[in-house]
Amino acid sequence: MIPNIILSKINLTFTLRFAICAIALLNFVHPAHAGEHIFTLPKHSIGSITSLAITKDKIIAGGSLDNINVLDLASGSLVHNLTGHSGTVESIVIADGKIISGGGLQDGKVKVWDLASGSLLSTLSDNLGEVTSVAVADGRIIAGGWLKTGSIRIDGGIIKVWDLASGNLLHTISNPSGIISSVASADGKIVAGASDNTIKVWDLASGSLIRTLSGHSDSVKCVVMVEGKIISGADDATIKLWDLASGNLIRTLSGHSDNVQSLAVADGKIFSRARNSTIKVWDLASGSLLSTISEPSRAIAVAPGKIFISMAEDGTIKVLDTKEVIIAGQREAKAKADVVQQQVKAEAEAKQRQAKVDRDAKQQFEKTLTADTPQAMYLAGVKYEDNGDSGRAKKVYSTIMERFPQDALAIKAADRLLSLKNAGQAQTSAANQAQANTSSCYKQCSSLRESCLAQCTGLNAKSSNWLASSDQTVCQAHCSMAESECRTGCR
Repeated sequence: MIPNIILSKINLTFTLRFAICAIALLNFVHPAHAGEHIFTLPKHSIGSITSLAITKDKIIAGGSLDNINVLDLASGSLVHNLTGHSGTVESIVIADGKIISGGGLQDGKVKVWDLASGSLLSTLSDNLGEVTSVAVADGRIIAGGWLKTGSIRIDGGIIKVWDLASGNLLHTISNPSGIISSVASADGKIVAGASDNTIKVWDLASGSLIRTLSGHSDSVKCVVMVEGKIISGADDATIKLWDLASGNLIRTLSGHSDNVQSLAVADGKIFSRARNSTIKVWDLASGSLLSTISEPSRAIAVAPGKIFISMAEDGTIKVLDTKEVIIAGQREAKAKADVVQQQVKAEAEAKQRQAKVDRDAKQQFEKTLTADTPQAMYLAGVKYEDNGDSGRAKKVYSTIMERFPQDALAIKAADRLLSLKNAGQAQTSAANQAQANTSSCYKQCSSLRESCLAQCTGLNAKSSNWLASSDQTVCQAHCSMAESECRTGCR
């Protein structure tokens, strides 16, 4: 049986190259604040952490220095140091008291170790060029990656299925269209994400393909299975939930701005990590975003009530309380909502103030048009004109001419009205002329380019101009550049 902390028999292992989710604990330091612990990670122990699995009392971490450390979860002390791989340990899973590990480039082997003693039980190898991901279900080991013949890499991906107890190879599944980057297994199915942007579902017992799920627009880097669902993360920065039985897409979670490289599920929550070190927590049932953690993280892992964050290259590990992270996320969401509400309120108040200003200005304008004397109207018209409100100024001058045709100010009003109309016409004419000039200039630039291209087409070895030694493509690029510079001058 897989320990309870390996939730719902989900493989919580993610490779550095394809779906990194790695951590190791050494030398416990101290709690930084409520719900958080800080651990140090000596880099000389196993190098960069590339894979991780967790039990109720141990952390098993694989690294770039080819070995695996088994650590005590409570103290961080080293229990076993497992050596035997000849390349980076890309993936680890725990099942039936055994550690199953997959080696990366220059290794390509699956190894089975005894968790209690740390002894190597068996090595499984069948021309795998690289094991990118391993999973265990129903007494079977499932390994995904790509295949090689001798030292020659064969394009496409491969999945191998072995019997956990005997080590006998049961199935070899080919995926010519893309490298297998992540595998998971549950409910008698194998699910794999691949570099061809798809998720494929196979029957675990027979190895036959059941269906292909398409929807991601870039390489699928991580998959997990839980509660009859497939959850996939991809380089298109999205997470998708699929119904395992029907293959139907349930929903897409959008929010990351970079490649999704890690997925894990615990406590009814989805934890996702993107390449830009943004970690998001989602509600599994509704798909709603619960919290966002921004840390310079290299990898993540989860256990009931806990989130493990490997801090980039500085050798520290944060262990956060999931509830506190979600509460912090809720506080942050409320704070953002309050800011938005305040902005909306401020904008509404500004609109109300502007509406009052507009109403007052309209009332004042209507009052001006009904003034008792042409002098008051004329002065108001000049003020509108000075303020750039030519429309109202014109209306005032026209009204003076209509209401007080015999008054001397009617003549002045007519002069100013004519001046405004002429100015408007001049501006329109100038704009039209500028547009015509620009259009004419653009045509000349196009003609220049066509003439230049004609010379490119006529290139020959005997030509005496500068084009003689130029490649035709370079010549054409020169013509386009010349047209672009010409158009810039037109503006």
